[in-house]
Amino acid sequence: MNFRLIGRSRTWTLAAAMSAVTVTSIATAQEAPKDDDSSTKTETVDLATQHQAKVNAAIIAARRFERDGQWRQAAAKYSEALQLMPTNEQASRGYQQAMAMLEEGSSLTKSEKGVRSVEQRYQEQRSLAIIEFEEGVSRAQQLMAAEDYAAADRAILTAQIKLRQRKQYLSQVEVAEMDERAEHLISIIGEARVNSQLLSQQAATEEAEASRHAESSRAETEKSKLITENLNRVRQLQAELKYREALQIIDEILFVDPQNPAALALRDVLRQAEIYRKYAAFQKERAYGESQDVLQTQRMMQAPRPNLSGPGDRSISGLLTYPEDWPQISHRRGADGGYMIPERDKVILRKLQNTRLPFTFPPST
Repeated sequence: MNFRLIGRSRTWTLAAAMSAVTVTSIATAQEAPKDDDSSTKTETVDLATQHQAKVNAAIIAARRFERDGQWRQAAAKYSEALQLMPTNEQASRGYQQAMAMLEEGSSLTKSEKGVRSVEQRYQEQRSLAIIEFEEGVSRAQQLMAAEDYAAADRAILTAQIKLRQRKQYLSQVEVAEMDERAEHLISIIGEARVNSQLLSQQAATEEAEASRHAESSRAETEKSKLITENLNRVRQLQAELKYREALQIIDEILFVDPQNPAALALRDVLRQAEIYRKYAAFQKERAYGESQDVLQTQRMMQAPRPNLSGPGDRSISGLLTYPEDWPQISHRRGADGGYMIPERDKVILRKLQNTRLPFTFPPST
């Protein structure tokens, strides 16, 4: 029975609102003067403004009744707004919600228990809105602490959307305070994201700098080790008097470190030592050659003397000399592989041996 009455009252209210609007518009159209267009337009604008202001005032009053749980008064105010503007969607939705709450309350019982049930549901929705918002804020803070800023943004925006969906169960002060908290948390999350990015960039820069410094230190250590090994090799070659090989290693050291003081000093020392050794060798060879020349000169200046059996070139009279080993040379002439007299020389030699000269030499005195 209650459902039927409520349905009929809703239908009668809508019909009355539509008829009132129609009668108002017809009366306005009939009473408008036709000779002054500008004044008519001005009056029409003023009437439309006043009409819209009345609609807004009725909707605001209805929402105030909703927050207080006075659904019947809220339905009346929404009905008043619909009478003034039947096409207003806010008034239509608010009226349907208020009538639904009244239907639910009336379906329970007609005593004060139904009113308390409606108030209890209102309080439950209000508590649910607060709990959902607080949970969203807590979840966003946890995600922000875990540096998941995108998820934190989603969590607080979801809580803000749910708050706006249930704002009819809260007072305007509470909604404004919660919305301000949400906006403040969003700004904090944004600052934390920017700080995290800056810290990440700074950490990456410091890591790159540390890596570059470590690489530079490692390269410097390897270069120092190489130079030390080469200097030791140079000293070893210097002890072995291998100056040319040592100078080649010095050039390698100066290619790696052009201002190395030890290599520069050793290069000058090695060059001077090489020059001094060459000079000393040349001087020694020159002195040896001069000694040979002097010896040969002294030997040439020595007067020949007869030498029949002593060492050296042999000589009978001291005027003509012949080698000390002339018998062996003569003997080798007849051996195989030695000197062989040609046949024509042998013929001449035999002829000379068999020829007798017609004179004789006087005997020597």
